[in-house]
Amino acid sequence: MRLAWLLFLLPACAGPREDPEPPPPEQTPEDLRVVGDIHFLAAASATYRALITIESSSMEELLDAENRLPEDVRARVAVHASAGQQIADMWLEQEPDNAEAHLLATSLLGFEGIAKGKLSAFLEGIPNRMTRACAKLIELDETVRSAGPLQVQGRFRTIVPFPYRQLDTAIRSLERARGIAPVKQTLYFLGDAYAWKGRMGEAERTWRAALVAPSSERTEKLAGYIDQLVEQRLAMLK
Repeated sequence: MRLAWLLFLLPACAGPREDPEPPPPEQTPEDLRVVGDIHFLAAASATYRALITIESSSMEELLDAENRLPEDVRARVAVHASAGQQIADMWLEQEPDNAEAHLLATSLLGFEGIAKGKLSAFLEGIPNRMTRACAKLIELDETVRSAGPLQVQGRFRTIVPFPYRQLDTAIRSLERARGIAPVKQTLYFLGDAYAWKGRMGEAERTWRAALVAPSSERTEKLAGYIDQLVEQRLAMLK
C-alpha cells in the first residue's frame, strides 16, 4: 500500500518540512481510509484518555466532561481532526458519495467541535455543519461501519449544547443503531442519552450491556477506554 506520502499529515510521525510536495493523484480510497482511521483513532483516544482522568462530583458533570477537557488535550485533538478532515476531503474528491468517507469527515468535524469548545464551535457554525453532515450521511447509508452514521448523530445530539441538543432524536438514532449493530460504543452513547433524559434505569441496563458487548472493527482499539468510562458512570449510580 502506497502510504508513505500520507505521513506528511501525521504530525506525530513527521517533523516540520519545507515546501512539502503535493500528494500524487493515484493514491487509492483504501490508502486514504487507512490513514483517515489513524487520525480518527488518535483524536478519539486522546479524548477518551482525558475523560477518564477528569474528576466529577455528579452524574451531570460526568456526562458533560467533553466540555471540560484540558487545553493541551484540545490542541492534540484539533491537530488530528484537521489532518483527518484533509484526508476525508481527498477521499471525497475521488468518491463523492462514499458513505465511509462522509462518516470519517463527519466524525472528525465532531472532534473539531469538541476541541474548540462550546462557544468557539458555535461561533464557527460547527453545530450547523454537523446537522447537515449527519443528515447527508444517514441518507447515504445509515448502516455502514456498524451503524456509524447513527452513532455520530446520536452522540452529537446528546452532547451538543442547547439549542442543538435533541435528546429524543439522539435516543431514536442510537436505538436504531443498536438494532443494526449492538456494539460497545453505541451502547455507551445510548446509556448517556438515556441518563441525560433522566431514564436512569434504562441507562444503567444499557451501560452494563456495553461492558460485555463486542466492539466494532472501527473502534476496537477504544474498547478499554470505553469500559473505564462506563464503569465510572455505574460507580456514580451507587
